[in-house]
Formats: sequence, C-alpha cells, structure tokens
Amino acid sequence: MIRRVPFIGMMFLLVLIASIPSFAADPRPSFAGRDLTIYDDALAAGWEDWSWDSTRDFNNTSPVHSGTKSIAFTPAQNYAGLSFRTETPIPTTGYAAISFWIYGSISGDLYTVYTQPSDSGTASPAYEFSTRPVVRNGTPSGEWRRILVPLSRLGNPTQIARLNIQENGGLAATVYVDDVKLVAAPVAFIPATGATPDARRALGGPAGVAVAPNGRVYAAAYPESKVYSWASTANMTGGAAPDKTFGVNATGQSNGDPDDDGCGLGASAQLLCGPESVATDSGGNLYVADTYHHRVLVFFNPDTDPSPATADVVLGQPDFSSADTNADYPANNGKREGFYFPRGLALDFADNLYVVDEFNQRVLIYHWPLWAYGGTPEMRVPDAVLGQADLNTLGTGTPDSGATATDKFRLPLGVAVDGLGNVYVTDIWNNRVQRFDYPLSDGESAAQVYAGFFNPHDVAVDKAGNLFVADTKNGQVKVFINPLADATSDRTLSGLQFPMGLAFDVRGSLFVADCGRASDGDVDTFPPCRKDPRGVLVYAAPADDSRKHYMPMVLR
Repeated sequence: MIRRVPFIGMMFLLVLIASIPSFAADPRPSFAGRDLTIYDDALAAGWEDWSWDSTRDFNNTSPVHSGTKSIAFTPAQNYAGLSFRTETPIPTTGYAAISFWIYGSISGDLYTVYTQPSDSGTASPAYEFSTRPVVRNGTPSGEWRRILVPLSRLGNPTQIARLNIQENGGLAATVYVDDVKLVAAPVAFIPATGATPDARRALGGPAGVAVAPNGRVYAAAYPESKVYSWASTANMTGGAAPDKTFGVNATGQSNGDPDDDGCGLGASAQLLCGPESVATDSGGNLYVADTYHHRVLVFFNPDTDPSPATADVVLGQPDFSSADTNADYPANNGKREGFYFPRGLALDFADNLYVVDEFNQRVLIYHWPLWAYGGTPEMRVPDAVLGQADLNTLGTGTPDSGATATDKFRLPLGVAVDGLGNVYVTDIWNNRVQRFDYPLSDGESAAQVYAGFFNPHDVAVDKAGNLFVADTKNGQVKVFINPLADATSDRTLSGLQFPMGLAFDVRGSLFVADCGRASDGDVDTFPPCRKDPRGVLVYAAPADDSRKHYMPMVLR
C-alpha cells in the first residue's frame, strides 16, 4: 500500500444526496446557510478561548491575513492546543467544513484538528496537517495558507461545542491563525441539456483551461506553445488582450507549433513546447503540463511573483534546460520520475498534484509538492501511481502498450479528483473514464467504469461531486449527476468542435477549452486544434456571493 494522501487543505464541500433531484427541476443554486464566523479580528459572540499549555494573543497585529488582527499561538508544552468553545453547541446541519488560515514556521510543524460535542465530550477523529511553507529557491518562505477540514474527515459530528487545533508533540514554534469559520455548503450549478455557452473567447487551439481562486483565467494554446492569462473571466470574454503570457523568453521569442518542428528554441524556465494542460492550487500557483518538453512547470502565484512568466519548479527533468523522455532524476531510488508526454493535471483540496503520464500509461501523484521539506529534490519524486504496478514500471510509449483491464490504461489523458479523494481518469483508446477510490494503492483496479464516449480527453468534478467528461470526438460534454451511485450520464452539452479541457471557477461556472478540429475538419485527423471555430467557452453559474467558496463539495 502507498501512503494515504494527506488531505490538509482544499476539500470538496458537502451536498446531501437527497437534494440531487432538485437539480433537474431547478438548476439555480440553493443554499443551506451562510458561513459561521468563529474568529475574525476577535472571537465572535458566544465563543471563548479554552486553549491550554500555551500563550495566546488574540489581538496580534502582524502578520494578519485579513482585517487588522490575528491570533498568535505559542505552545509552552508538547500537545498544546488552541481551543475555541461555545456554550451552546452548534448543529452541523448545513455546514460542510472547518476553514482557517495559518501562517506557520519554516520548520513545518505538525498539527491536528478535532472537535468535541460538549466541554468534555468524546473527541472526533483527528485531521493532521503541516504548517510547512512553500519552498522558494530552495528556502522555505513564510506565508498564509488556507486549511480546510471536511466534516466527513472528522467523523461527521452532529454538533460542535469545541474546535481544537493541537500541536502534535514537537513543541512547535509560534504560529498565527486567522479567519476561523464553519463553511456552509452551496449546491452546484449544472447547465441543462442542450444549453449554449453564455460567453466565449476565440483563441488559437486551447487544449487546457484553469481558473485560479482569485478569478484569473489561464488557457493553454498548444499549437502556439504558449499559455495566455486574463485577470478575470470578464476580461477574457470581453475581448481584452491577455495581461500575462507564458512561453515567451526575455527577447520576446517563443517556440512554435510542436507538431511542425516548431520547438527549435528548446527548453528553459520561460519557453514551452505544446502545453496541453494547466491547473492552479489554493495559493494561486500555476501548474503547466509542458507536454512536448516532457515536464511539468510550476509558476509561483503570477499575481504576486516578481518574475511571473519564469517557472520556479520543474518536475520530470533535472533542470530547466532538459527535455528528455523518461528522465530519471533523482536516480537510483527505485522510482522513475520522468514523463513521456505529460498531459492532464489536477490538484485536490490539499494541493496534492496528479499528473497524467500519457505514453507511460500511468498517473503520478505528488503529496504536497510545494510544501516539501528540504527543497527541490524531494519535490520531484512522486509518491504514488495508478495504471502501473509501481513507480519503477513504465509503458512502452505506444497506445497498444496499455490494456483493457481496469488497473491499466490505453493512453490516459485527463484526471480529476473529487472531495473524497476518488480519482477519475480518461482512458481514450478504451473510450472510457475510470474511477479509483480512496484510499489509493499503487496499481489498484478501478472501482467504476463510465463508458459511451469517443476518445474522451478530459474530466472534471464540480462542487457537488458531479462528473463532467469531455466526449471529445463526439463534440460534447457529458454530465453524470452523483457518479458514485450511477454510471449513466444525465445531461449533454453538445454542439462543440473538439473539447479538450474542462475547469470550474469558484462560483461553479463551467469552462470548456474547445480546441477545434484538424485543418481538414475531420475529428480523426492529427493534429487537431487547427481549424476554427476554436476558443474557450463559459457556461456561467448564477451570480451569488454565497457561492464563493474555493473548494469542491464532498458527499458524506
């Protein structure tokens, strides 16, 4: 068995299965309630400090995540705890998660979160996380991180009288906590069958799309070897020029069409070659599958990084100038870290990274790739694999090197993760999507297979755990409502050319990278993404401030 994926951050919110029929009757969102604040510049009314073995300052002024104050917490003994107590227990009906922001020490101390139903009631199961910061240029850097703990990971408590954040026995350094709350559960928006896009942006061959927590949109234009970005959806669909472009070097040059020997400038921390997927994490960091360079690049939050178009981390290669297939770095560790055409990318609610290694017929999983101890070498080593028996086994680089068994792939392309940690993978030559259930183990067999596609290229899961599949060569997106219980599609968004990428924003709007067909208009001709109409399509969710929770839902 591999290590269980340590879900510490992003998580998918709760939706009751009983509410699912309401989607068909009315696609507008409904809400169980609003977030319940516990601390925001001060303890909320009715809450008290019941911490132990520590010193606390609930009026700390630096650092602060929002407002003017935060909590400074310094353990005085091992297993010290920051504890919030309310005299009247809070029923958890209508809530899905506990959320708070933490500014940790560079030592990366371990903490656990748990609740109690009364002052001395039995503690819930504990949920562990680390305060480890992002490693920048080999050095840990302090910054605020959002920690989200699904109530399902705490044993689904029916009420909460105490919320405890406990140091895990290492006598940790001072940490800072802010914006503590119980998060309410919104219901996801699902476009009706036959719905047409609400907005679109013409673009030359978008193969992948992603939307950061702050609304910044990224589109991977694979025939141009570039990634374009806009500060908002309105800017993108309104015709504004991209305000950030990735894949251009200091002299303004970029690689061209990867399928026409257009990548002669080679690899660097700026230059890309045929990027086919993009993703963002809870901190706004950008991940790019630089497909034809056989690597994944990470750009620290481009809205705050002083060199936003220069990559900060490389996975799959020993350095930024290498572009070898199946590069083995670090070597001699019993693992093959290199890629052979990396395609789909996904981040779960804990910012664990999932990478589709297409021609090696596998999906690689990296636990906390940016929160790693010790700098870059550890970041580059995957922790788990699907599609192969172990991390030292590779495919042969052809479609037929895969298989039809449910623990194998024949050219996997897209990947997504739901709030329970279940992983969905598109398996294009088998014309199927496979679901691998949490907890994962190396080489495990799929728990469920979804069929009825023609070369599906991507997959996404919305806030409610509903499954969206880019049925690429059929020119449509299929929707599976509650795919854990039913493997039959419920809705279809048709009229597309060659959908290759799917993503959601924080409101639940669906983005489709409709890459376009081959120049002759045939879906079977390679390369695709050469014939208009091409662009990014948006199926907009209704506007409502209460939808703005950056986490997918989880079914309890």
